[in-house]
Order: sequence, then structure tokens, then C-alpha cells
Amino acid sequence: MIRSPFPAAVLVALAVGTAAAARDPNPEVVLLDQRVSKLEAEVAALRAELAALRKDAGTRKPAPLRITVVPGGWGAAGADDVAAVCRSAAGELYRFMPDGVPDAMTVRHDAKAGPMVVFGTGAAGERRVLLSATETFWSQYAYQFAHEFCHVAANYAEGDRSNLWFEEALCEAASLFALRRMGETWRTAPPYPNWKAYAPSLTEYAETTAADIEPLDGLSVADWYKRAEPALRAKPHDRRKNRVAAVAVLARLDAEPTHWNAVAYLNKWDKRKELSFRDYLRDWHAHVPAAHKGFVADVAKTFGMKLD
Repeated sequence: MIRSPFPAAVLVALAVGTAAAARDPNPEVVLLDQRVSKLEAEVAALRAELAALRKDAGTRKPAPLRITVVPGGWGAAGADDVAAVCRSAAGELYRFMPDGVPDAMTVRHDAKAGPMVVFGTGAAGERRVLLSATETFWSQYAYQFAHEFCHVAANYAEGDRSNLWFEEALCEAASLFALRRMGETWRTAPPYPNWKAYAPSLTEYAETTAADIEPLDGLSVADWYKRAEPALRAKPHDRRKNRVAAVAVLARLDAEPTHWNAVAYLNKWDKRKELSFRDYLRDWHAHVPAAHKGFVADVAKTFGMKLD
């Protein structure tokens, strides 16, 4: 049995267009009618895919987070309180990541090396996160941990650093997203009832950080990227540059947070190879499930690129 390569909805649309062609002798009208019918069918198919994605996100639950905070170095903050902040920050992201971060994580204070994720795993297979935040500056803990949590989700590993700036930008977006969500969540359901008063400071920290970016000087993000690309590849941890990209990508993730799950498919390429940014995004696009391919393609367009 030979099957058509087109979805049934598209075949129906083409049939409708053919029927219209028979009724109207104007070839331009016929072609436009066929295009409209086909686009309507494609939109219907995309709506069905989006509905399935939303339903899937609502039913698939990630495994419980396993975060252990090691006492020592936190100042007036207790290890249990630091763990509560870390779980809250990670939870705002992890609820949209059913395919990511299955490993246990240990968190230690390290004023010199932190914040960072140590490459590889510990003796028990755990991911090792170092934070430099101390005392009871909960917003700083949340900002740092959400960023490092994103690195774990994004399959961080040693290798070529040419496109590390994008992973850094994505993790800056994760910090801003988590802080803003926490600012809402903590108004009614903080880790402890007496922490409701901290909710505004989380939101304020997010907005102050988001505003600390390199000026675009009237450029689009795509044109800014052309100007900034050599510096980004040379210095991937330039936070003010990272945040330009972070804010642009975050706009899409705020609209459809289910696409945070796409982060679990980043960095699947051979780390020994140096890729152009376009090829880096192409690799990401190739690995993500179908439900996230449109999102990755939109990210590429933000930077003035097509992946086909």
C-alpha cells in the first residue's frame, strides 16, 4: 500500500483548492486560494500539536529534585534555608523540564570558585554546584542556583567553547525566569510562611539584573549579534552581552514555558569539534523533539539565521 507523504488535512486543503480552481478562471485567484487553504490546514495541524504539547506538559511529571546543601560558609543562613531557596528556584524551571536533570545535586559554598558547576560527577554520581552567595541574600542564591541548574540541564561538559556564550545566555534567562516566577509564588506560597515579605525583592533583583545589559544602540538583536559575535566567542562569560541574548530568548520562553524542556537536548554535539553558531543551533534543532523544533527555529531567527 502506497501512502501519501502529506497529512490528511493538507490533502483536503489541496482538494478544496483544486475545486476552487475549477470554478474561477483567474489563475492568480486560484493560486492564492490554494495557498490560503494549505496554510489554514497547516495552522490547524500546528494548533493540534501545540494542544498535545500543553496536555503532555500537564501530565508528565519530572522525577523529584534531589538537592543537598552542605553546611558551612553560609554565614547567618542555615543549610536547610539555602536548600529551600535552591529547590524553589530550580522548581520554577524543572516543572517544565520532564526530560532533564535526573541526577542528584550537592551544593557547597565557595567564595572564590563559585558560582559554577564542577565538570563531571562526584563519587556518588552527583552533580556538584558551588555558590558564592552568603548570609540571607535569598535573591542572590536564587539567581546563582537557577543559572547553574540550567547548565546541568543543558548537558554542560568540557570541550570547544566557541558557542559557550549562548549556553551562558540561556542560563541567564533561566535565572531571570526563576526569580520572576518566585516573586509571584512567594507572595502566597513561599518555602516558609514568614518569607512572603521577600517576594518583592526577588522581582526587583530580576528586573535590576535584566536591565544591566550592553546597549543595542538602535540595532536589532540580529544586527547586534553580527557586531558582537567575535567578542562573544572570545569571552563567553561577559554577562552584559549574555543578557542581550538572554532577554531576547526569554521573551519566547515566557510566552511558552514548556519550551524549557528543549534545554535538555542542547550540547549533544561532539565536544571536540568547533561549530559555527548556525551549526550549533542546527544540532540542537536536530536533537529536540518535534514539539520544540519551531522554538529552536525561532531562536535562530532572532539572531538572523535560518536553519534549513
